[in-house]
Amino acid sequence: MRQFFMILTRQTRALTVFLALLLTIPVSLGAQTAQLQPRGAFASYEITEMAVNNFRNFAGEAGFRFDQKHQVRLTVMEVAVSERDLAGWWSAAVEGKGVEGYLRVYEMSVDRFFGGNWYYGANAGYIANEFRHVTLLQRIWNETLTAGIAIGYSRANLFGIRRLHINLTMPVRFYFNGIEETKLGDATVRTHKIVPNTWLFIGYKF
Repeated sequence: MRQFFMILTRQTRALTVFLALLLTIPVSLGAQTAQLQPRGAFASYEITEMAVNNFRNFAGEAGFRFDQKHQVRLTVMEVAVSERDLAGWWSAAVEGKGVEGYLRVYEMSVDRFFGGNWYYGANAGYIANEFRHVTLLQRIWNETLTAGIAIGYSRANLFGIRRLHINLTMPVRFYFNGIEETKLGDATVRTHKIVPNTWLFIGYKF
C-alpha cells in the first residue's frame, strides 16, 4: 500500500504541474473554446505512455460527449513496454534492471464533468501485462478484469486551435487477478493490485 501511495504522489505532482500550465492560458482562448459545442465525438492518440516506449505499437481512445456533463470513452492500448519505462520513477513497476514487457488495455470509461473541463468517472475493462527478463528465460503473463475510478481534464479548441482536443486522465484501477511480487533475475516485479496511471491524449474533436 505504501508503494501505491508513492507512485500516486509522483503522478499527482506531474498532473499538478501540467494543469497549472493549462490554467495559465489566457481567458480569451477559453472563450474561443466555449464556442465549440460540447456534444460530439472525438478520437485521440496517447502521448505519455507512447513517448517513454519509443512509440512502439499503439495507444489511443475514442469517445463521445453527450452534453456539458457526460461523456463516454473507449481506450485501447497495445504497447511494447521498455525497460526504461518499467524501472522509471513514474512507473515503479519493476525494481532493478533487465526487464521489459507488454501492455494491453481495453477499457470503457463513463465520465461526469464538474467545474467546466474537469471530470470524475468510473472505468471497467481488461488489462494484460507481460514482464520478461531480457537475457533469462523468465516471464510473467497476467490477464485480469479491472474496475476503477478516475479524475481528469478534457478540453477542445486548446490554445485557440479549432478542433484540437486533449484529455488528461488519471485512473486508478483494481486488478481482480493481481500480480504478486515476483523476482525475475536480480529485478523484482512489484505487486500489481491497485494500479494508478497518468495518460495524456491529444486528438481531434469532430
